[in-house]
Amino acid sequence: MVASRSFVLWLHGLGDSGPANVLIKTLFTCPEFRTTKWSFPSAPISPVSCNDSPKDESRSLKAVRNVHAIIDKEIAAGTNPENVFVCGFSQGGLFTDTTLKNDLGFLGGLSDSNVLQVP
Repeated sequence: MVASRSFVLWLHGLGDSGPANVLIKTLFTCPEFRTTKWSFPSAPISPVSCNDSPKDESRSLKAVRNVHAIIDKEIAAGTNPENVFVCGFSQGGLFTDTTLKNDLGFLGGLSDSNVLQVP
């Protein structure tokens, strides 16, 4: 197990992409982040609903499963679950909140979001 390495999964906001957020990691300059592995996945492009129009919960649930798969893969590669952090902004924050509501055994997360209406 790679106990000393941490893993940060950063989820982007609506209309953004993972690669557009890579520079965020340059803000984390303390020595504790020296061995951090970062992941900035891009969400698939899909139609957006708003103003109480019908919502496709299956796409949201699939996105949450994708987040879990990324975390599971990193843990299987040897990262201690206590060193896994999920962060997100806007749309990414919604999926961060939903991911954190499940007991995956990892330590923490940070989000800036509204409420995602998915069971």
